[in-house]
Amino acid sequence: MPMKLNSHLLEAPIEINGCTQFVVEDVAAYAATVLACHRYGEESDLKLFNNDCKSLKSSEVVTITDIFNYNINTSAILKQIHSEIEDQLNEKPAVKTEIEQLTNQITELINAEVLNHELDLELDEITIQEVLIALGVKIEVDTDTLFEKMLEIFQVFKYLRNKKLLILVNVASYFTTEELNEMAQFVSLLQMNVLMIEPKPTDSEITQYILDSDFFLTIKHGKMK
Repeated sequence: MPMKLNSHLLEAPIEINGCTQFVVEDVAAYAATVLACHRYGEESDLKLFNNDCKSLKSSEVVTITDIFNYNINTSAILKQIHSEIEDQLNEKPAVKTEIEQLTNQITELINAEVLNHELDLELDEITIQEVLIALGVKIEVDTDTLFEKMLEIFQVFKYLRNKKLLILVNVASYFTTEELNEMAQFVSLLQMNVLMIEPKPTDSEITQYILDSDFFLTIKHGKMK
């Protein structure tokens, strides 16, 4: 479902449909836009909403400002993965019972050592989710290039059912025109919405809303949606 963006810089909302670029050429306005995305839902005049004019919650938006250091295995993603694995185990009572028996044995062994410690110590029962955390269950990251990492981020974002919009800040400069077009095609295939906030236009086939230094908005319609 297409989304819309509005702010004090715009006379009317712009549409986010598939992969869309919002180019802000004025440096101060660009910085303010990036900050508004980062603070969305708090001290931000940025408005994001769907075609029914229902505003997006801050929890439904993911903003990435540093693609190099972005960690796919965020706490929110891992929590969802662990919950789903626990749901799988609930459908396999025998396997879940065996795991619980093993964790109880481990707890008993550790408890014996705790009781022999010179300090008064205590321990809690370990849950299935805590076992998964201890085992380091997470998404395997196997990317050699930034382009591959970007595609993996798209896949993970699509997996997060409670997320509606992915915002990428200043990523176009790291990719070739061909790579940008491939990224847009991938986003279209996944049927998701991605907003790219950029300081200058690109030669890609992605639709671009270009707000020039005189704050005049032009639309460069692309072939990608």
